Amino acid sequence: MDRKPLDLNDIKTQLDDLEAEARVLAEFIQYIRRADAHLQDLAQAVEELQQLNTPARIHA
Repeated sequence: MDRKPLDLNDIKTQLDDLEAEARVLAEFIQYIRRADAHLQDLAQAVEELQQLNTPARIHA
């Protein structure tokens, strides 16, 4: 274990890297949330189409 101690520049670089990773993850989470909302809309539309295509039952 021959590690040199971190200096302030190393720490700043690591923090910058972590911030960049956090931004990417936040954007990915937003993408997933938007995709989920679109999938829910699509599922609702499919359900509505299925109801339209189901023959109405007439009770006499």
